[in-house]
Amino acid sequence: MKAAPEASVREALGRGLEHQRAGRLPEAEAMYRQALQAAPDHPDALHLLGAVAHQAGRNDLAIELSRRSVAMDPSNPHYLGQLAFVLQAGGNPEEAIACYRRALAIDPRSPELHFHLALALGAQGHRAEAMAGYREALRLEPGHSDARNNLGLELQAMGRLDEALVCFRSAVASRPGNAPAHNNLGNVLDALGDAQAALASYQRALELEDLPAFQANFARLLRMIDRVPGDASFRHLVARAISEPWARPADLARAGLSLVKADRDLGQYIDAALRAWPAKPARQALLGASGFAVLARNPLLRAILESLQVCDLEMERFLNLVRHGMLEEAMQDDGRGAADEESLALCCALARQCFINDYVFSCTDEETGRARSLRAKLVAAMESGREVSAFQMAAAAAYFPLGSLPFADLLPARPWPAPVAALLTQQVVELREEQEYGRALPRLTGIDEGVSRSVQRQYEENPYPKWVKLPHCAAASPGLHPSLEAALGAAFGERGDIDILVAGCGTGQESIELARRFPRAKVLAIDLSLASLAYAERKAHELAVANLEHAQADIMSLGSFDRRFDLVSSVGVLHHLERPLAGWRHLAALLRPGGLMLVGLYSERGREDVVAARKLIAERGYGSSAEDIRRCRQELMSSGDHADLALRGDFFGTSECRDLLFHVQEHRYRLPGVGEMLRELGLEFLGFGLDSPVLDRFRRRFPEGGSERDLDRWDAFEAENPRTFSGMYVFWVRKPPDAPTPPAP
Repeated sequence: MKAAPEASVREALGRGLEHQRAGRLPEAEAMYRQALQAAPDHPDALHLLGAVAHQAGRNDLAIELSRRSVAMDPSNPHYLGQLAFVLQAGGNPEEAIACYRRALAIDPRSPELHFHLALALGAQGHRAEAMAGYREALRLEPGHSDARNNLGLELQAMGRLDEALVCFRSAVASRPGNAPAHNNLGNVLDALGDAQAALASYQRALELEDLPAFQANFARLLRMIDRVPGDASFRHLVARAISEPWARPADLARAGLSLVKADRDLGQYIDAALRAWPAKPARQALLGASGFAVLARNPLLRAILESLQVCDLEMERFLNLVRHGMLEEAMQDDGRGAADEESLALCCALARQCFINDYVFSCTDEETGRARSLRAKLVAAMESGREVSAFQMAAAAAYFPLGSLPFADLLPARPWPAPVAALLTQQVVELREEQEYGRALPRLTGIDEGVSRSVQRQYEENPYPKWVKLPHCAAASPGLHPSLEAALGAAFGERGDIDILVAGCGTGQESIELARRFPRAKVLAIDLSLASLAYAERKAHELAVANLEHAQADIMSLGSFDRRFDLVSSVGVLHHLERPLAGWRHLAALLRPGGLMLVGLYSERGREDVVAARKLIAERGYGSSAEDIRRCRQELMSSGDHADLALRGDFFGTSECRDLLFHVQEHRYRLPGVGEMLRELGLEFLGFGLDSPVLDRFRRRFPEGGSERDLDRWDAFEAENPRTFSGMYVFWVRKPPDAPTPPAP
């Protein structure tokens, strides 16, 4: 048989390389197979086809082809290096390491072989050998950015942060486009306390490569930092972080709102609104000829309005006046006004914000009358079959939910601009879905008469809290508090098949986060309120969470419940029971020995401002209607005695404010009393779920070992820092592993 012409094989390989470098993998594969047809055992063709197979995700084929290339030429270090690489990717680390060593015996001056051997060694926990390999790669190629970066990772893991910092800075200096090195530099800068520089590093990493891990780091630091840069690129990232989102949007609100308020163009209108307040000037007087367009062109403002509840008094007053201007223009509108796309999108975003905050903005009698007239105008148009103005509908939706219109169910089927369609989804479609889910929800127990019934009525009328989005990456949302990961890891190791109970899940934010974070777990979430549960169930379906069950139940009736759980979470619930200790005892009985419980209880010291406000509410005779809540909020804010309430996020929505100030039942505690309850229940205190800065202050105050589990020291710390637990005490407890399991009733 005549040998295949070497020239034709080389030509096919050359053309295949061109395709491969351009990312055209099918075309490259075709060329390499053409070469193998002519020369079935050609080592270069086998080697290159193996590389394409790995790139295409067919690693088993890549291993087979790479073995064949090595068999044809065992002395070629490139063939051995590729075989080692695909073996490592295929889960054969020891054989991969052996292949790298064979390759290095042939070519000891290859920095890439030293680098990849070090990677394989590090993955197997051979840290010292890995570091030696990275150093040898750097000796041979001082500008090897990836080797410098990975050496930095090893140093960081050993706690040698200053040396790691030098490595990461060298890595980005030698290759400014090395996105992982910028991200790792941010991690070390953050650990060393330079949050501003860390945030800039995360920003640069994202500008180079838009990866979920980089997004999560950016968002994590954004929620903790006080000063944020105002350049356009940074504002764009913050808008994305909120709208996509990369963390809970509410956690990013402070940074986002500070950027909006600092915006040079918007700032003048916000200042004008604050000077005018409480008067409500005409739109032209407030915003002039161009102000509305300036607002409409700000994507960060729109992202905030659509994604989270605005918890800022200055912005609330500004948006209140913008809403008034919208209504004024809508009353003059003949169906054509404010028709440009950006302005309509802003109006719809503001209407969505008003729905999120349950229409908490103050409203004059004249303004209320105009809103009712506009509503009647819309109803008349729908009854007569006339065209409904998109702008008028958006303005009306900022004062009442569109789902309350007589013909609301007919609206979503009509063709609308995208912002209006999203508004109708929020205010009509999703409400109808919740009604359907509510009818299908199981009832596990009855509801006790008395306090349980009163609490149920409150949350049927005002489901709590109103939330819109959760992070797209489940791993970015491990639960309510940073300590969750460590506590669960210590209790359950690598197990994921745990049973979780969320007792008092409200609208489902925590239960959905837990179910997404632990997809092998079985999560049961219970609440008194069907309205809250229906909201939670809709969001669970929206996010395709399959391992979560919502059901109506009363904690006080769980004594006959026969399931047992590895983790029970009840945050912000027990203090609303008539007998909190009795309810806690029911939950503790459902916990398996060695299981964990996350508990949240109101602090007496942390709620002094709430207690003072509740006293004023009782003296003035305010009820819990939406109108009374709106009027009460304005009185509280006009008094300098209650300014601290504006620091609480729950002050800025009708449902949230009712939960904060108008709750039908509330108990508050001091830490010594919490300790007594824990002793009575036989539960072990593990620690508080607090952000790092608070924990750092506590450790400086009480550096003795074990202080973080000492409630007496925490009581002293709270006495010195009364706002430490202004939300509530949120802490982990454990049932002793040797505790007897009560028999099922």
